[in-house]
Amino acid sequence: MVDADTEQLLGDKKGRRMLTRRSSASGFSLIELMIVLVVLTFALLLGAPSFSAWMQNSKLRGSAGSILAGLQFAKSEAVARNALVTFQLVSSLDDSCTLSTTSPTWVVNLAAGGASVEGLCATTPQATTTTAPFIIGAHDGISAPSGLVVNSGGVTSITFNGLGRPTVPANVTIELSNPTIGACAAPSGGGPVNCMRVVVSAAGDVRMCNPRFLLPDPQGC
Repeated sequence: MVDADTEQLLGDKKGRRMLTRRSSASGFSLIELMIVLVVLTFALLLGAPSFSAWMQNSKLRGSAGSILAGLQFAKSEAVARNALVTFQLVSSLDDSCTLSTTSPTWVVNLAAGGASVEGLCATTPQATTTTAPFIIGAHDGISAPSGLVVNSGGVTSITFNGLGRPTVPANVTIELSNPTIGACAAPSGGGPVNCMRVVVSAAGDVRMCNPRFLLPDPQGC
């Protein structure tokens, strides 16, 4: 026979063993948590360069997309208005602006107005305007990634007519790169940067492409 005190003692020991088993089965030990943290830290360190490159490439593509959008806007407005509309690269959107061949900032104005945008870029764009410099659209390239290089090949302005064609029938190529983070990727290898190219054909076609790929790839140049 087991007296009441002994039975209670045995019950307490059994309860503690069951509690210990449940506790160990329901969580992680300190050592296990430390191992998990170390593995996660190494994974983050290994992925950081790739993530940084992805971010830079994404920002560069965004700048190219903005220039593409500006050119498409100028072309569509020229067709819709049956008038001359000009896309211009400018140094800034304040009244110290000058025409530029290396800036991602742009304005679109009614070329038929005959006024230059230089020194007047702070003018608020208007859908319908009769006041010089007749700006109907603009974008500030201030959000462009650090180190971005824009090369328009010496062209600062492209004017579209009512048929959506450049008034000067020649191909225009605007290159965007970022040499501070590396060389441009190429079909044969090259560097880590997905440089972009915006092309306006003599017929008025406007497209963006990646020199890393070749035609007939949809992204190819």
